[in-house]
Amino acid sequence: MLAASSTIAADDKPIKVFILAGQSNMEGHAKVETFDYIGDDPATAPLLKMMRGADGKPAVAEGAWISYLTGHYEGNANGEAMGKLTAGL
Repeated sequence: MLAASSTIAADDKPIKVFILAGQSNMEGHAKVETFDYIGDDPATAPLLKMMRGADGKPAVAEGAWISYLTGHYEGNANGEAMGKLTAGL
């Protein structure tokens, strides 16, 4: 337990936590081609720069944790995934 505590204390940087909630918007039904429209509004244009990498492709978030609850209806499973996250998962 002490080893874990000292490791956590050494990483004294803040972490970003994003809670993305929804159904159809979170299931990937949108197309990356619609990203350009975000740049049309001055209020959302800065967001577009964060969403794309230097190569123009959707940015990749490292170390993402995803928990999904698809329910028990007809045997669908709940679960989680960890790793890289980008448009289209």
